[in-house]
Amino acid sequence: MKKIMLMLVTLLSLSFVKGQEVKNLVYDANAEVRKVGNFSGLDVSGAVTVYLSQGNTNAVAISADGGDKAKIITEVKNDVLHIYTESGFWNKWNWSDKKIKAYVTVTDLNKIVLSGASQLNIVDQLKGNALKLKATGASYVKGSFNVAELSINLSGASNATMKGKVGTLNVDVSGASVIKGYDLTVANCDVSASGASNVRVNVEKTFTRLEASGASSIRYKGNPVIQNIQSSGASSIQKAD
Repeated sequence: MKKIMLMLVTLLSLSFVKGQEVKNLVYDANAEVRKVGNFSGLDVSGAVTVYLSQGNTNAVAISADGGDKAKIITEVKNDVLHIYTESGFWNKWNWSDKKIKAYVTVTDLNKIVLSGASQLNIVDQLKGNALKLKATGASYVKGSFNVAELSINLSGASNATMKGKVGTLNVDVSGASVIKGYDLTVANCDVSASGASNVRVNVEKTFTRLEASGASSIRYKGNPVIQNIQSSGASSIQKAD
């Protein structure tokens, strides 16, 4: 059921037929389409839940479950789409059982930044050459990737659940962050974990670095060659059963 609900949001797109702009439907009664320029980066803050899909054009819509959508900002600066709320937005809105949602369609994406308990749900699979992903402040990422190189930086109890296929995976996690990546097939990997972080990866060929400190934990599947391994404090690095 969850997968079906996510699939519905992929219908958000903008296209041109006989010179007229046609807005395909988003299955969200509160959704409002926003006009934005081209972008190849995404920066989300302020407890926004993003449904990200890949298509033939860039498009954005937002929903606030009855909140004031005018106070939800969507703007492009330096090729990056920023989604955030005006100061004081949450103070005037009972947010305990409500969500701000953003439906974003991209042609190509090379940078994602999440902060302030924001969430990113990737619809279907995100494909590309190189992608940098940073999440802070208890933010959350879930989705499938098919990229040549993925660099992921998590801090402040952020969480990422990933599947798909990646050529090179660079991981830097701290705080109490978690990466669940057993379903992500990786050729080559570099991992640094600190604090009380938890990393799970599936590596086929090479670990260029395996580094754990503090009370962090790294577990890996596969039979990769390990070029550099370091563990200190109460941390641990182990091959998974």
